[in-house]
Amino acid sequence: MTPSPGASLNTGPTQIVLAFSEPLAQLTALQLANYSLLGSQGDGEFVNDTVDIPINNIAYDDAQRLVTLTVNGGTPLPNDTYQLRLAGAGGIADAAGNPLDGEWPSSSGGFPSGNGVAGGDFLAVFTVGPRETVELSPTQRRWSFADQDGDTVMVSFGGSAGKATLTRAEPQGQPGDIQTITFAGTDHRSSLTITVKETETWDWEMWGDGTTIRSVSGDGVGTLNMKNVDLVGNTINLDGALKKLVVDDILDGSNIILGGAATDQLTITAHEVGDVDLTFPGILKSATVTKWTGGTIDVRQVGALTVRYGALGAAIRAAVVSKVSVTHGDLTGNIQATERIGAVSVKWGSLTGNIQATERIGAVSVKWGSLTGNIEASGRIDAVSVKWGSLTGDLYAGNHSGDRRRAALGSVKVEGGDITGRVTVENGGNAGSILVKAAYGLGGAIGDDANDAITVAGRLTSVTSYGALRAAITVQNASGSAKGNALNLVKAIGGSLFGAVEVLNGGNLGTLQARRIEANVNVAGKATLVRTELDRVVAPEPAPPFVAVTAGGKATVKGASKTKVDLPTGGGTAYVVAV
Repeated sequence: MTPSPGASLNTGPTQIVLAFSEPLAQLTALQLANYSLLGSQGDGEFVNDTVDIPINNIAYDDAQRLVTLTVNGGTPLPNDTYQLRLAGAGGIADAAGNPLDGEWPSSSGGFPSGNGVAGGDFLAVFTVGPRETVELSPTQRRWSFADQDGDTVMVSFGGSAGKATLTRAEPQGQPGDIQTITFAGTDHRSSLTITVKETETWDWEMWGDGTTIRSVSGDGVGTLNMKNVDLVGNTINLDGALKKLVVDDILDGSNIILGGAATDQLTITAHEVGDVDLTFPGILKSATVTKWTGGTIDVRQVGALTVRYGALGAAIRAAVVSKVSVTHGDLTGNIQATERIGAVSVKWGSLTGNIQATERIGAVSVKWGSLTGNIEASGRIDAVSVKWGSLTGDLYAGNHSGDRRRAALGSVKVEGGDITGRVTVENGGNAGSILVKAAYGLGGAIGDDANDAITVAGRLTSVTSYGALRAAITVQNASGSAKGNALNLVKAIGGSLFGAVEVLNGGNLGTLQARRIEANVNVAGKATLVRTELDRVVAPEPAPPFVAVTAGGKATVKGASKTKVDLPTGGGTAYVVAV
């Protein structure tokens, strides 16, 4: 669109040119009722006392997909703020008959317009007339004005170098919000502070609404302290770093793009952050927000990202992510670290995004919610815990270093829910305990179909469920050691074993216990005790149906009614028969 949305023009146009992404149905392109242009008559508002600006001619160039509107009788528009409207539903349509998707700002923050749903109107505002420009510097530090709501806005420049140039679309003395802030010659010691003194009003919708800024650009700066300011424009785009940003809301598309070095640090304090990208080569030392709906946080390192009373939908990409916590909301964005992740926690919400690190993941915890995303580390995972929810995502520890001294998967604990995903430890890695506890009758099972499995390349300390154990368990005992137990404990407390259990490569089994054993158990080495509480244990092989417990060494298999089979040092097979 020419003039562009939000433009401030010194000279009024006689024509407005609109570019479309698709060829238009010519009848809709040339229909006058599909266009309107309003003047605000000086107050910048389009509710009352507006004036209709005539649209005298409409021309459509199908090859270029351009509509040209001649306005105001071909006479330049006078000084005022104008609103252009293009009709969506029942209005402008493409050659295939699809209505205009016109919402602006768009869901992407730029052109083309729209939110992905056809039928929305396009509304754009531009201004004609002299705009106010103010320059703040060490010799002129303060400026105040009345914003669009009549609130008093006070701006203060700090530091000994550079300047900040601020513009408003309105001339001096008329109310209006800041359009642009441009820094030049500023550095990490420079600051800009904006405070808002609210006008007393009985309109509750205007209480605490603050003021707005459309864009911030130029050189780097130390602090932007704008507690009652909403960022509503295209972006913060600074050539240098920014140390501290304090704002109210950051709306969809108001992306933050910063320069600087890998050692530079940034802190952010904000209320609601929409679909917003943060791009910064340095360290996000801390960020505290009530929600961050979407976008991508692309930095070298995340120190602490805290989301209170809302969701975290933004993806995170960094070399190191130290801490991410979400309270009273879901974590839906993916977290990806090329090195390591320290801790990720969610309370009163679910974790649905995927967590991935090249080296190590410390602790992942969810409380009063479920963990449905996948957790993957090429190295190791220290701990995964879920309370009052289920673990349905997959866990993967690659143990790329081949370390067998400590667990590649430390511990997995679920309370008040089930485990239904796959657990995999590769490259000779060991795993600690896997525990699923029922709470007030909720959960306690491991696995819900034949695809669920626990596969450990090294050794596994224990698998304990308070319900059915349906996941297949395979312990590969990569070291081949017959010392101790490759699988120390498998226990289905109050439940049955439905998944096959295998201990390979000469590995021993400590204890396996379940109410019933309904899948084969195969141990390459010895088995201290295999016990079924409700089935009989017999030898030799009975008539089907039965399941087999096979050991390569000495084993004791016990069942109901005091049935028992002791396998000799050379091993053998005992059979479990349902009573």
